[in-house]
Amino acid sequence: MTGIRTDRIACAVEFPGVRSLAPVLLLVDGTYAFDPSLNHRAQKAAREWVRSCGDRFRNYAAAEGLLDQ
Repeated sequence: MTGIRTDRIACAVEFPGVRSLAPVLLLVDGTYAFDPSLNHRAQKAAREWVRSCGDRFRNYAAAEGLLDQ
């Protein structure tokens, strides 16, 4: 994930069975970034997680003060 400064990361999301320290990052602006080195199966799992859980996770992070206002 080149080009992402660590001070812009609110939280990293891990998945069992996906070989990446952070397949999905929630950035402080509320957007998600994906590890570009993920294989097709892992990319699909990461995108499905964001589709199904991303809004709730973003709302939780905002409530905890992790996102920019």
